[in-house]
Amino acid sequence: MLINISLIYLGLSLLCLGMDKHYKAVFQKNISRVFKNFSKFTGSLLLIISLIFLIKSIGISLGITYWIGILTPEIIFIALILTYKTKMFIPLSIFLLLLFFILNFL
Repeated sequence: MLINISLIYLGLSLLCLGMDKHYKAVFQKNISRVFKNFSKFTGSLLLIISLIFLIKSIGISLGITYWIGILTPEIIFIALILTYKTKMFIPLSIFLLLLFFILNFL
């Protein structure tokens, strides 16, 4: 389950960084077309992979329900971080991803 949370968080983060406004707010420079396309494609792919993992592990009805249930608070969390603590987005994302991966293997 923590791997799915990590994949969804990473996918949403990449989708957010694929937008000009959020990329410029986090990195203080303009986004390149290559990174924009890469982050949107990779973010979408990670979200699809996390949905497939949940469907394969617990079935289609509960998998989709859990996926939406995980997706909703993560969207709110990322939106709040990008709105109020933009400079903390990258360090906090790295910390959370490392924490999720470490907790998954314990």
